[in-house]
Amino acid sequence: MTKTVLVTGGTYGLGRAISAQFSNDHNVLRSYLNTPPSDDLEAQTNVVSIPCDLLQDESAADLVAQAIEKFGRLDVIVNNAGMVQSTPKETFDAAAHRRVFELNTIAPQAILAAALPHLRPGASIVNISSMNADLPPRDAASYGASRGGAEPLDPRHGQGTGTRGHSRERGGAWRDQRARSAPP
Repeated sequence: MTKTVLVTGGTYGLGRAISAQFSNDHNVLRSYLNTPPSDDLEAQTNVVSIPCDLLQDESAADLVAQAIEKFGRLDVIVNNAGMVQSTPKETFDAAAHRRVFELNTIAPQAILAAALPHLRPGASIVNISSMNADLPPRDAASYGASRGGAEPLDPRHGQGTGTRGHSRERGGAWRDQRARSAPP
């Protein structure tokens, strides 16, 4: 039986590339918020794109339920969706900080909780982190902290369930982010 992968933020950038790679031999359910699919993956019968606001309380459970309804199983979760928002110290905005943490740290955990009853031994959970967890962009410390906040949880995701947890850093923006984050 063909395995199924759920990719959040799966229609743009790295998420789109991950979805495309998995589509070769997996069913793919990918979510998006602001970037509807505009690629040839939609023509494939094994790829479904779902609009989803992961900041909404029931969105994680709904997304997992749609994967199970459409493909009958869930074997891999790639938590790729993320938000970078300016959060300067001088103009502290608690709501902005909260949104960043909710999407980058809490939503992946909500997806895992919703998916656990459906994951078989050997399933994988991959959280896409960021090199910015160690060196956040100027005025976006919440982004770095929120991406780094999920990393210590990854090895524990699979404990007692037979699943494996992984964290992977995005590396392509390192030079640009470092230049913007370096002290003057």
